[in-house]
Amino acid sequence: ARVRFIHFSYANQNSSITIRNNNDVALISNLGFKTASNYIEVEPGSTLNIFVSGVTNPILTTNYNFLANKNYTLFVSGSTTPT
Repeated sequence: ARVRFIHFSYANQNSSITIRNNNDVALISNLGFKTASNYIEVEPGSTLNIFVSGVTNPILTTNYNFLANKNYTLFVSGSTTPT
């Protein structure tokens, strides 16, 4: 599966976000506010963790069954809490 992210979270507008896989490998680092990442390849069914860059606890975790040979665009939003 191919996934890209867009950072629209006003709750974290002064911070970048990092997306990590379950093995804690950074797939996207320091994605700035109102910025879209390039597409990244992920294994079907992967769970991705979204962090404020430099923070150790994820603000969000994907709960979506990515399917092989599909493209996805996910955006992080929220004015007080990221969603």
